[in-house]
Amino acid sequence: MKKAPISKWIFLIYLLLMVWLLLGERLLAPFPSGGQNLIPFSTIASQLALLKRGRYYLRFAMVNLAGNLLMFLPLGYLLPRTFPRFRKFLSFFPLVVLSLLLVEGIQYITMLGIADVDDVILNLFGALMGFGLFKFTSRQPAT
Repeated sequence: MKKAPISKWIFLIYLLLMVWLLLGERLLAPFPSGGQNLIPFSTIASQLALLKRGRYYLRFAMVNLAGNLLMFLPLGYLLPRTFPRFRKFLSFFPLVVLSLLLVEGIQYITMLGIADVDDVILNLFGALMGFGLFKFTSRQPAT
């Protein structure tokens, strides 16, 4: 039996953690949250406005903004590292966009969260940062 490389195990653990964070823990909530935002940058703008309102709001806004970026940075790094066919941007990008739209669609249909176009924007930017990090760290030294 062939052993899976460590990157596949890390990727699997990451995916399971993401499913739990995005959907699973909300199953335990006392009531569904539901809702949607289809206006690009409206949630981002409101979070940026909160940054000026004091320490409590600063923390809330930073968790929301930075969390949405950082949650998908590992996807951008691990996907091409684990699966060589996603090392090209033109194969990586559509898969990530479809995955993010699927997550938001599931949140909307199940009312396990708020389907927000700004989440897609921030998550995509985070995944692209991870992809850039992968490209940067996997460069071959010049000879």
